[in-house]
Amino acid sequence: MDHSFYDRRKYPIVDVREGYGEWARTYEQTVLDEMDIRLLDVVTSADGAPIAGGFMSFHKGSFPWTLDYDEIEYVLEGELHIGTPQETTIGLPGDVLYVPKGTHITFGTPDWVKFFYVTYPAEWRG
Repeated sequence: MDHSFYDRRKYPIVDVREGYGEWARTYEQTVLDEMDIRLLDVVTSADGAPIAGGFMSFHKGSFPWTLDYDEIEYVLEGELHIGTPQETTIGLPGDVLYVPKGTHITFGTPDWVKFFYVTYPAEWRG
């Protein structure tokens, strides 16, 4: 894996096609510990579904991500910030946000966020 590209805080930007597990192993452990990033897939291609869905939560902070799939976020708790070079969209409980395939974003929150996500296709990890 090439780690020659870093965000402004010097954390590696990892291509989503390499999967969440690889991302979690390569992302600096201090950030994972501080942000307490949690991911739970509840619907996957193993269920025979063309879409996937699950829960994600994390504490104060942000991290870069590139979507090679379409995704919808439904904010359950806290405040979700989805940043692009053009703008930052803020989602509050009850808000639904759409992020199209191919978008380079930053997931973030000023304090805490928990949301439900839906991805298409279900095999978003490559």
